Amino acid sequence: MAVALLFGAALGLHGTWLRTSRRPAARAQPTVCRDDEPIVVIGSGIGGLSCACLLARYGRSVTVVESHEHAGGCAHSFERRTKEGTFVFDSGPSLWSGMSAPSVNPLRQVLDVVGESGAIEWKEYDGWGMLLPQGDFYFRTGDDASWADTLRRFGGPDVEEQWARLREACDPVTAAASNLQATARTIACKIVHPCRTPACLPR
Repeated sequence: MAVALLFGAALGLHGTWLRTSRRPAARAQPTVCRDDEPIVVIGSGIGGLSCACLLARYGRSVTVVESHEHAGGCAHSFERRTKEGTFVFDSGPSLWSGMSAPSVNPLRQVLDVVGESGAIEWKEYDGWGMLLPQGDFYFRTGDDASWADTLRRFGGPDVEEQWARLREACDPVTAAASNLQATARTIACKIVHPCRTPACLPR
């Protein structure tokens, strides 16, 4: 299955599509993975690494296959050297909410399960802003008045009511995330890169 997925991705990237019969294929029966079978995770982004680490925590043998020279997906950074100096850019988000202490953030929960939360030096922030075509803004975290002022600047006359309805609609998701209990145990992830062909997959 993993090899088929990798071949499918390669064919799609090169604009090649496989022709199939118009008659619908029979639905494949789900297969049960035995506890002693090795698992291959394709892609070392945050989702792939989280999946692999949790599986390894349960004692499974896991191999992570990555085509990029760096693992981590949007979690890694890159440098650009110029005559003005060396600049470091994040490949993805620079701001992660709820990471410095136990929270409903799923990534924090994964780090807690695999025992890595304490190994990270967290940089806390007291506010954040954005540069938008409509204008720039900055507000302090936890300052409701500052956030309400930002909403009024960029929203319509009923923007605060809309925001309240959005938060109310999100309450069930937040409550469900708060009640998730992750339960896994050992970590042994193997990162393999670069892997550009199925030959890298174990037989």
